[in-house]
Amino acid sequence: ALIFGICLWGRRDVFESVDIHRSDYLKDLERIGHHPAGTRNGEAALDYIHRSIKMASKSSNIQVTIEIQSGSGFSNQSSHFDISYHNITNIMVLLSQDASASRKRILIGTHYDSPIGQVQFGDIPSASLLDVFRMFVMNQSLWENSQHDLLFGWSGAEAVGHLGSHLFTTQHPWASDIIAFINLDVTDASHSNHLFQSSSLGMSKLYANHAPFGVISPTLQDVFSIFKLKT
Repeated sequence: ALIFGICLWGRRDVFESVDIHRSDYLKDLERIGHHPAGTRNGEAALDYIHRSIKMASKSSNIQVTIEIQSGSGFSNQSSHFDISYHNITNIMVLLSQDASASRKRILIGTHYDSPIGQVQFGDIPSASLLDVFRMFVMNQSLWENSQHDLLFGWSGAEAVGHLGSHLFTTQHPWASDIIAFINLDVTDASHSNHLFQSSSLGMSKLYANHAPFGVISPTLQDVFSIFKLKT
């Protein structure tokens, strides 16, 4: 998550000020318990994230627009099966420097639902995004020179077929304004800090220069290029 933040804005202070394993957001989400899509705990996690966003935005002078998107649809997963879904919910938050202007947006997104049997895999990216959102909404200087607005998104039911993403990209009016997408996700709930895949030499250099105790391996790059992960 934080690696991509450096590549986009070049801000070392953003990277170093987030330690997800000390995050109050992470602790609160863990107290809710395992929360797959369609469960009461899933609704509790959604409500907590919504309240946290509103609390972080309360004392900010930045234009903040919060949208709760709920809807139904039909997703073609492969040539073998499709998924019909109902009442999937996403939280989308727009930070705009000029509400009257038509500007392109950078989407920083994750999912808030837990995969079945994997508790922290929904908590860590959700808490990370809340921490990053709070930093940007409280300090406009982090992105005031950007030519684009920032859009933060917490998708629902990603672990059961990327349904929240499908709902957003096919039905939300903001989707057509996005020029770049940064995906926050985890493949390991430990404290390790690994760069397991990089799309450019520049990104690898930024990681090497800024990540505290980072680990990077060409072997992992090769492995992940063979086994395509739908994340």
